[in-house]
Amino acid sequence: MKQIVVVGGDKREVTVARRLLAAGYAVAAYALPDAALPPEVTRLHDDAGLRQAMARADAAILPMPPLGEDLLLYSMKEQDVYLDSNTFVDAPAGMPLLTGIVTPCLTALAPQCVAIGLLENEEIALPLAEATAEGAIAEAIRLSDGILYGEQALVIGYGRIGKALAWRLDALGMEVIVLNRSDAGAELARDYGFIVGDWSQLTAIAARSAYIFNTAPAPLLQRQQLQWLRQDALVVDLAAKPGGTDFAAAAELGVKAVLAGGLPGKYAPRYAGEVMADVYLDRLAFLLGKEEQ
Repeated sequence: MKQIVVVGGDKREVTVARRLLAAGYAVAAYALPDAALPPEVTRLHDDAGLRQAMARADAAILPMPPLGEDLLLYSMKEQDVYLDSNTFVDAPAGMPLLTGIVTPCLTALAPQCVAIGLLENEEIALPLAEATAEGAIAEAIRLSDGILYGEQALVIGYGRIGKALAWRLDALGMEVIVLNRSDAGAELARDYGFIVGDWSQLTAIAARSAYIFNTAPAPLLQRQQLQWLRQDALVVDLAAKPGGTDFAAAAELGVKAVLAGGLPGKYAPRYAGEVMADVYLDRLAFLLGKEEQ
């Protein structure tokens, strides 16, 4: 029986673990709450147990954002969980590590393994973009003391998430303005009927907007822009950490701004976990020569 170790994560990875069991894999889990896991999953409670499990594993699964630069593992545990240089030292050479993003610290931590990033896989990226868009709206409703209907929303970036978000905001009765660096993306937004602003007007457009959603992983919302925002404005930054907003400046200026990462795991964990499991099982079947049952 093939052995898979699930290392960290949230309710999405719990769903993945259930699907792995159903497919006939043996599953061990580390840094996930015992109560959330099926009884058939082997619980790993310390570094030694994780290292031993890695030595016997055929593959491992890490969270979508796996590790910070300080080796902090993304997990549901109340206390911080860190990996170290011993975590993968006994893992078999060539063992697959499936995750969302392959970070330099992950490859340095497990040089003999094959880290495979799947976040850009369209079968994962597109459904998760839809979940992220819904989560972004949920965050906007939760954090604002106003309503969305009738307000102006600025969507920065018209990629997967920006597209999924813009039409939802429009359907809620908002005036949606899109800013996108590429001419092709801007033209596509126009084709879908959205107002497309000019980048040179970023500050002015942001100043008129009640809600600003940033999806671009670039420092775009800096003090120069933030200082002119409406008193009731809300910034929801959806870009990968550290985001595109100067959060220190926002705090000094009294601007309400949030880096809203991991929204599929927060608002749609079962859905996101099923999407991830489909792709993981397909990839594991190819890598390990095992068909899903």
